Amino acid sequence: MEQRKEQRADLTHDIVLDDDLHARNLSESGIQIQSSRALTVGRELRVQLDLGDERISVIGEVRWSSVHLAEASGQYVSGLVFRNQNSSDILAIRRYLATLEDESAD
Repeated sequence: MEQRKEQRADLTHDIVLDDDLHARNLSESGIQIQSSRALTVGRELRVQLDLGDERISVIGEVRWSSVHLAEASGQYVSGLVFRNQNSSDILAIRRYLATLEDESAD
């Protein structure tokens, strides 16, 4: 199994990807999302991220999906890896993650 290279930041406020997809944590290379429906491994989704003052659009490929949470809460958790990032997307995510670090240090 491929291991992630970057640290992930838990999100203290919700990033809504659409009506049913909510971000749980974020790194430069991927995102963990929660939804009310199962996502198929290998499926690609266009992900619009509002990162404070910036908005980016990337393709995320579902790498894993966990249904065990669905039994208790009706929710699924999935991990997506970003596929079409450019350098400006990566920098936007870095800046956003830096603001989260600053908030947690206060």
